[in-house]
Amino acid sequence: MKHCDPAHTIYLEKLQELLRTSQWEELRRELLSADSALTGGQLAPAAVLALQAGLPEQAASWAQRAGERQLQAAAHLRMGHTEAALPLLQGADDHRAEVMRARAALLAGDPVQAQERAAQAHARAFEAGDAPSLLAAIALLGELELRGALESGSRTGLHAALNVLAEGLKIAEIVNEPADPHVLALIALTQHHINSGPKAQATAAKALDRSLAFSPAQVLALTVLGRHEEAQGQAAAGTLADAWWTWAQP
Repeated sequence: MKHCDPAHTIYLEKLQELLRTSQWEELRRELLSADSALTGGQLAPAAVLALQAGLPEQAASWAQRAGERQLQAAAHLRMGHTEAALPLLQGADDHRAEVMRARAALLAGDPVQAQERAAQAHARAFEAGDAPSLLAAIALLGELELRGALESGSRTGLHAALNVLAEGLKIAEIVNEPADPHVLALIALTQHHINSGPKAQATAAKALDRSLAFSPAQVLALTVLGRHEEAQGQAAAGTLADAWWTWAQP
């Protein structure tokens, strides 16, 4: 049977190894030509790899064929296609879907709804013990605090954002994992606005080192480091919607 063919398993493992070793050019080239080499059962993991490699359009296509609606929605959100993502989340009553609805609201320019949904997602993810979803909710809540502080010029708001994001560091300690790069990038940006200096640069460097290429975390980290052309290039190459990061530009 085709889905048991060892050659197909080896091929998927090859793609995963390219991701693990950050061989982005080769990985993206392989993914863009991988369609005929994948079995039906490999479409979902390949879609995850495509999203991680900054190929959200490919990820959305494979996720649709695999019937993975939330993964497809996540790919659309990376591109800023909220109108495509939200219908895919209809009927999903769980914290992961709620995090994505919150992000969709912010991408669509509705921070009030984003705040409400992110707070609900945070509470539900905490109750479920789902660390990745909890970290995504924390990053979103911290980003909302930070954006509000930047719009109002409030230093108190900057410190409030830092307090929100600090929970992400505590979660990382609890689960004994490295700090989430998106949370780190947002902390670096907050530190930069509180007191631009080496501390913010060091945090941004950590975020850059731990983040995937073309990801929101990497683009934000490059922005904090003042590497604006690289940030723009990464965002464009990864089809990352402007609403994910251009608000952080000086």
